[in-house]
Amino acid sequence: MKRILLIDDDSEVRFNLQLFLEDEGFDCILADSAEKAIVLMEKQCFDVAIVDLRLPGMNGEEFILKTHPVCPKLKYIIHTGSMDYNISEHLIEVGLDKEDIMLKPLENMNDLLNKINKLIANE
Repeated sequence: MKRILLIDDDSEVRFNLQLFLEDEGFDCILADSAEKAIVLMEKQCFDVAIVDLRLPGMNGEEFILKTHPVCPKLKYIIHTGSMDYNISEHLIEVGLDKEDIMLKPLENMNDLLNKINKLIANE
């Protein structure tokens, strides 16, 4: 079973994503901060991390840049409500691109499912 790390400080967003993805057969582990997600990553491996950008403490971009060297096979999806977010050069350097950004609220959850399946298939 593929394991997904969901990082979002909004409990409703985490819960809704978890319900959908578990119904699709994924094992979902939740974190409400990047710091808590890093602790989880020390104990188990994940296939995909869905990362909110605006988090208390360490933000989503900082989380990706910190964890990528430690877990280079982990795939990331940026999940943000910022309509004007442009991916930074630092994230491009670690392999992300504009296709890895999904805007909140998701209009079609199947878009997220398709993105996850595409990332996993490219392992």
